[in-house]
Amino acid sequence: MSLKAGLYDLNSEFDALDAAGVFVGSAHGIGSDISLTGRNGPSIFPSTSLAARVEWQPAEGWAVRAAILDGVPGDPDHPARTAIKLGNGDGALLIGELDVPIAGARLLLGHWRYTATFEAWDGSIGRGNAGVYLRGEMPLMTDGEEKVDGFFRLGTSSGRFNMFDRFASLGVKWTGAVNGRPEDELGLAVVTASTSPDYRRSSAAQRTESVAEITYRAPLSPWLTVQPNLQYVHNPGADPTIRDAWVVGLRFAIGSRLID
Repeated sequence: MSLKAGLYDLNSEFDALDAAGVFVGSAHGIGSDISLTGRNGPSIFPSTSLAARVEWQPAEGWAVRAAILDGVPGDPDHPARTAIKLGNGDGALLIGELDVPIAGARLLLGHWRYTATFEAWDGSIGRGNAGVYLRGEMPLMTDGEEKVDGFFRLGTSSGRFNMFDRFASLGVKWTGAVNGRPEDELGLAVVTASTSPDYRRSSAAQRTESVAEITYRAPLSPWLTVQPNLQYVHNPGADPTIRDAWVVGLRFAIGSRLID
């Protein structure tokens, strides 16, 4: 059993998988069905809120974790400021997650819910801003220094209050894809988020926004990693006035690595 309290990044422990961590697209870190909810988003970097988290590990690989977080992290009027402001109808964000090992795979089943009231797309006020998600990862192939891991994620949220009410992603990570480079990682993933019928009735939005991503992470030295990245975005923001887009990037990571 463990407890945590303080300014807390929800995504540091909830809705997080190792296999998806190589990708640059933020939706592989936490689904759009959660990340675009609330009055200032949930408590994730760079805006985190006061929270308390409890986790119980009944057996190896198993975990049950739950947290209660301030429903509005930071100060929406001053997004660069770290602030703790309770009350004013902010309510709380409640989340629970079951972490289960099954036949070499890892499954996460989570449920989240805001206690505050929200304005719906039809102008009414109500409660019930909530959702569930299921995600998992498993090794698909291991051959010496080569390893291929696969992952998926499915999620839902209340379409009455949120832009996206359904979410799905799928991907693979190939470690050691190049001979002699066992730490290199090649990733290929796709993600799609579906707009809710209520949101489409209040706007001229498309039904989905989808992104395909390919990335290659290469440690060049104990302190330097280079990662080129290419993404194709179909229906950006589900806005019919915006054309499909290509996103090209190059990430550098500089740090030090401890040597045993």
